[in-house]
Formats: sequence, C-alpha cells, structure tokens
Amino acid sequence: MNKFLKALGISVLAVGVLGACSEQSVEKSETSDEVKEKIGDDSSSAKEKSEQKDTKAQVGETLDIDGVKITITGIERFTGEINEYEPLKQDHAVKVGVIVENTTKESYFVDNTEFKLYDKDGFELTDALPSDEDGISSDIPAGKKVQGSLFFDVPAQSGTWEVHYESMASIDGESAIWEVPAK
Repeated sequence: MNKFLKALGISVLAVGVLGACSEQSVEKSETSDEVKEKIGDDSSSAKEKSEQKDTKAQVGETLDIDGVKITITGIERFTGEINEYEPLKQDHAVKVGVIVENTTKESYFVDNTEFKLYDKDGFELTDALPSDEDGISSDIPAGKKVQGSLFFDVPAQSGTWEVHYESMASIDGESAIWEVPAK
C-alpha cells in the first residue's frame, strides 16, 4: 500500500510539473491571401489586433494551437448504428470531421475527449458511442497528420453550435472554438 501511495504521489507531481510547463495558445492560421494583405499593409490598428485574438472559426478553417493545426472539416447527421450499451438520450447523433496536423518537433497526442460540443443555448452535449466507428485518438509524430471523427448525442435544433478544443496539457483554460451549423 505504501508503494502505491508513493507511486500515486509521484504521478500527481509529474502531471503537475508537465502541466505547469504547458500553456495553450490559439491562433487562426492565415491563408496566403491574408499574408499578402499584411505584407502590403504595415499599419495595425487596435481593432485588427483584437480580431487576431478572436479564435472563433467556421467549418473548414484551421486554428493553430501551439504548433498543432486543427481543422473542423464538416458536420453531418450520423446514420450508423449506436452502441446498444450506450443508447442516445437526445434526438440523434452527429459526426464531426476533424484533421489534426502536428507541426511541432515532438510527438503530440490528441483525443476525442479534448473536444466538447455546446448547443445553441450553451449546454454541453454528451458524446455518442457508435458501434462500428471510433472517435479520433492518436499519438501524432512530428510533421504528420491524422484525420478522424467526433460523435455527439444532440437534440433537434436549428441555429449554430460550438465545438471547443482544449488540450489535456493546457493549464490556462483557453479553448479553440469553431461555430458549426446545428444538424
């Protein structure tokens, strides 16, 4: 028992040290047109700077989170089979497409549990568990990409929802946010 408590204490300390070393920053990746515009125009107003800090993106836009680029590629109603032991509690399930590119020099782990979906009223929606597909969960080597899906149990709504991403290693609580159409 004493060895277990020591191991537990060391694990908690290690997680705390690693977490303290990592702060998550989120930036929109620029398209080539935006880069050309900035090269031609050196003036930067306070309004432009505040827009750069706004990290809400739309479907198809890429956000850069500490050298890891994440793109929400689409959202659609999931028509596959749901796991019989985890039935849906809402109206239906949706499938959110994701591409994650690791542009850092170190391996990066990404998991579907780091993504949250919020409905139009701001309520967090739960994950759906398909019986024939897996959510994204991968250790991405430096310079590589993965493509996968996220699954959520959602109510019938119109308007927009928000997909939030926050790395498990983040300590500042800043999320990357995409607005997606309710499906």
